[in-house]
Amino acid sequence: MKQERLNSRFLKVLPMSAEESGNGGRNLNIAYSFTETPFGEILMASTSKGICYLAFVTESRDAVLDELKHIFPHAAYRGHRDELQQKTVNAVLSIDKENIDVLPLHLKGTEFQLSVWKELLGWYYLIRKNCTEIAKAECLSCCWLRCGR
Repeated sequence: MKQERLNSRFLKVLPMSAEESGNGGRNLNIAYSFTETPFGEILMASTSKGICYLAFVTESRDAVLDELKHIFPHAAYRGHRDELQQKTVNAVLSIDKENIDVLPLHLKGTEFQLSVWKELLGWYYLIRKNCTEIAKAECLSCCWLRCGR
């Protein structure tokens, strides 16, 4: 299977509109939850359209949550793991390998930034497939998600 087809099979990048991301995310409702992974604890956040943020907890939960709130200071936040976040956790941890749905990523960025994201997401699968240290690939993918500001 081609790398591009593999990427589009599991991940779909949905750009945030100016209405959604403008004014500090005033029109966004964001659910967030913390999850323990084999690579460390993460904060995952989502809108009704897709995952909009994922980061490792390196200092404290409050610090990583503050970073999210800095990106979207006027969004409405709710500490809650929604169905999309649970599906993403299951896919990342390969709990349900047979039934992986397309995971939507609801990302803020320019057209150029989003095209770079799509390219990097394709690399993720190549790295994961060929890398003997899977943890490095997982950390790298989370860094890519975290940098989309």
